[in-house]
Amino acid sequence: MTHAFDRTIELEDLAPGRFRAQVDESWYQGRGAYGGVLGGWFAEAFRKVVAPTRRPRSLTVQFAAPIKTTPVTLGVEVVREGTYISHLSGRAVQDDQVVGFAIATYGAPRHGAVSFANKTAPRMNAPYRDVPAINDSPLMPAFCRHFEYRFASGALPFTGSTDDVRLGGYVNFLPSRPLDYPGVVALLDAWPPTAITAITSPGRGGASIDFTIHFYVDLPRPQCDGIAVMELESLHAEGGYADERAFLFATDGTCIAEARQLVALIP
Repeated sequence: MTHAFDRTIELEDLAPGRFRAQVDESWYQGRGAYGGVLGGWFAEAFRKVVAPTRRPRSLTVQFAAPIKTTPVTLGVEVVREGTYISHLSGRAVQDDQVVGFAIATYGAPRHGAVSFANKTAPRMNAPYRDVPAINDSPLMPAFCRHFEYRFASGALPFTGSTDDVRLGGYVNFLPSRPLDYPGVVALLDAWPPTAITAITSPGRGGASIDFTIHFYVDLPRPQCDGIAVMELESLHAEGGYADERAFLFATDGTCIAEARQLVALIP
């Protein structure tokens, strides 16, 4: 059976570089679909138009308006293709309104270049199996039911922690699926904004305005079994906006990707 996320990010071909997509309310966060859906659509659309020898290195998505359940049209193009690098752009339109746009960089490997990996997974408070799973709390948006969360480091949401705004733990799709590029996009945007650990009133939260992901490894990989480790932090919040930095790790400790976000905080 096809996974619910794969059905959601499936694109209908309309013309070269033009696709149609649609989402149901089970993926909602507030007034529309959570950002991982739009990011997944763009990841799929870019994959269809870029050279197959190049993999995603970075993806930036801007969330312009809530995405509803009516059809969305995506238009993407390769802006420039060099010897190693392809630059792409795209926009998503729903009901004659732009709801999001994106840019991406895809790159072929440069053999012989220096190689190192210095970011390793943080230590969790307890092993995966010893941490209670959460996915169906009344405080969580509808889309969270597609994921399993196990909070295992940092402060918990709505505890008023402002000295060290960090959050972390284990995350997985329900049911589990391999970690490919769209899946990584989805997981990096699935976790609650770290800044809500500084909030004391449940029911208030935040929404992504934009995010940029840097992909560090080729995917999928055998050791990427669906369960991932998340480490998130927020360094600044002011005027109703906060920053966010998130890292996603495979269970073997390999850093898969990093995301930076601008988050709107709901008063």
